[in-house]
Amino acid sequence: MEFALARGAAVWRGLERGIDTFSLENVISLRSRAADLRRSLDAVIMHADRRTDQLRQGKIQMKMPDDADWVWRPDVFATRLGQMSSVVKSARHGVGTSIAVHHNDNDPELIVRQFKNMGVDDLAPFDLFVETYEFKGSFLSLAIDLPSEAATGLTKNHIFEVEGKLSLDHPMPVFMRLNVKHGSNVEELLQEIPLDANRLYLEFDLGYCDLHEARVENVWLDLIFDDPSMNRAKISGLVFYRRPRAKF
Repeated sequence: MEFALARGAAVWRGLERGIDTFSLENVISLRSRAADLRRSLDAVIMHADRRTDQLRQGKIQMKMPDDADWVWRPDVFATRLGQMSSVVKSARHGVGTSIAVHHNDNDPELIVRQFKNMGVDDLAPFDLFVETYEFKGSFLSLAIDLPSEAATGLTKNHIFEVEGKLSLDHPMPVFMRLNVKHGSNVEELLQEIPLDANRLYLEFDLGYCDLHEARVENVWLDLIFDDPSMNRAKISGLVFYRRPRAKF
């Protein structure tokens, strides 16, 4: 198969190089055949994507740990967005149903891009890229709203875990903050993400919070980029778990 595909590609490259020497009749015929081929190639790509998703589904399904009582992955990593690439201008820019970009740059040069994974060892069907060029604001963050189930029955005995991968074109400090709103108060737990590890893994222990359990309303996380100018962050396969603290 590889030989036949390479030979066919070489034939079309030769035709493209020689097109300036063809007659009008031959050019029209060549274009018609190329259009037919493109339709066939588009169909192959569509079916290949569908089959790839089927074959990879078992490899990328989230597996809930035995001691966890809740697991979730944002839709931007699981399903194709209607618009896979967008330029961020407003102070709040939604990405999918659960993530929003926040910043305070009056004229940001900032792009958010969803990328379809094709590798066998990828953590999820899609990755998310945050690309910044000139950035004059004082903060840039992604707010990730957790579903209501994350707050249901939440107690100080719970631990939230975050797994995934974060890659940067250039080193910069990146933080993740867990926020729990209870009544008029918000409890915050902040951690810096170690960038020397191959995988992202953080734990947020609510035992360190002054949490009013009966008044918990919602939970969200902020992924905070410090000094993000002229950089690109690749966020892969984020998944969130909630589990009760182990009893001794």
